[in-house]
Amino acid sequence: MSYERTPEHRAKMSATLKGQPKLALRGRKRPEVAKKIAAAWTPAMREAARLRGLLAAENRDWLLKIAESVSGSRNPNFQDKDKAQPYAPGWGRGYRERIRARAVGICERCGTRPEYPLDLHHKDFQKVNHAPENLAVLCRSCHKLLHAANSRST
Repeated sequence: MSYERTPEHRAKMSATLKGQPKLALRGRKRPEVAKKIAAAWTPAMREAARLRGLLAAENRDWLLKIAESVSGSRNPNFQDKDKAQPYAPGWGRGYRERIRARAVGICERCGTRPEYPLDLHHKDFQKVNHAPENLAVLCRSCHKLLHAANSRST
């Protein structure tokens, strides 16, 4: 680095660049590359990629393979956190959204429809069992009550 990036310098750069498009994305710095990318992604190609993604999202073996490839110390953001029990591979955003969708915004325990997103609760209290039948879609109040009751009983 040719100079020290102080907190003041970072704040100034952040303020200067706020709202500016990131030119490095999608070949915008090089118009010839942008044209090639745009030509390659036809509507048919986009639809084919979307369908491949939907199929992959339903394939549990594929999800586990991908999750294991970037879990733990293989993840660039891994900080050797001291968690009692980490979530097992397969606990991705898409999977959680599909489980939440079955509840249609209603807590499976008390029947309320909160304004915030519902939590997912592992019925067996094991973060490694992501089977749909082991997951309950709960409001935060019910979720906290279940965990409080479990911690008192153990």
